[in-house]
Amino acid sequence: MDELIDKAGDALSCELSAWLDDAEGRELASERLGEVISDWEAEHGKITAEELEAARAQLFGWRSSYWTPVS
Repeated sequence: MDELIDKAGDALSCELSAWLDDAEGRELASERLGEVISDWEAEHGKITAEELEAARAQLFGWRSSYWTPVS
């Protein structure tokens, strides 16, 4: 496993500790976003596909027709 982590870090052209810190930061941000979404849905109901599409367009400037979800 250590070899895999080292290779992944090398592939990203950064030190292992920086790579792990960045991964941890993304995980925490994802958890926080999940909490925000859960709280909003508890108050307003489940987010519809149309609302998600509009949010993507507003935040990232693109439509889901350019995005293929991983199943």
